[in-house]
Amino acid sequence: MQAVSDFVSDFSTQYQPMGLTLELAEQAASLAEKHGLRGYDAVQLATAVEANQVRDSLGLSKLIFVSADRALNKAALSEALLTDNPNLHP
Repeated sequence: MQAVSDFVSDFSTQYQPMGLTLELAEQAASLAEKHGLRGYDAVQLATAVEANQVRDSLGLSKLIFVSADRALNKAALSEALLTDNPNLHP
């Protein structure tokens, strides 16, 4: 399947995996409580917030948080992230 092949290629060349640190887990717990998020959604949001802070410190453009979950996008917006919902682009 071409989409899978593209993802594997992009993952190895265009993405930088981030490990789950204690600080990131604590941030995720805080975000879960603040926004009523499920655990993994909170980890995803905490990772995006951290990555966006790194991008900002390097003078790069803001990260765009992509999710089809409206509640998660609402939480991301309140954390000053740009968001996009792929369901809005049929």
